Amino acid sequence: MRYTVKVKADGTLEFLGQPPPGLNLPMLKPRRISEIIPINPVKRSMFRLLRKVFGEYGLVGQWTRTWRCQWRCTLLAGKHTGFTAVSTDRASLIDWEQKLWRKG
Repeated sequence: MRYTVKVKADGTLEFLGQPPPGLNLPMLKPRRISEIIPINPVKRSMFRLLRKVFGEYGLVGQWTRTWRCQWRCTLLAGKHTGFTAVSTDRASLIDWEQKLWRKG
């Protein structure tokens, strides 16, 4: 598995996704840099409800990522905060956000 790490000018580390296993960083506080949610209001409501009840990981979280629908990705942090993209392919939105994140 590939891990992406950015070392900022102040010496802090940012990880895209989860940090590598075994890396013990007790002060690491995850923060969301983007949100990828369904555009359809009914699916979006169900998506948020399921994620709130069952969490982002596990079988339900994994299942919600497979929904066939239009997705909107909005960047929530960094230099490109507020940028959005829409696609029926959720994986392409993840690629898009990663490319922008790596640019700085």
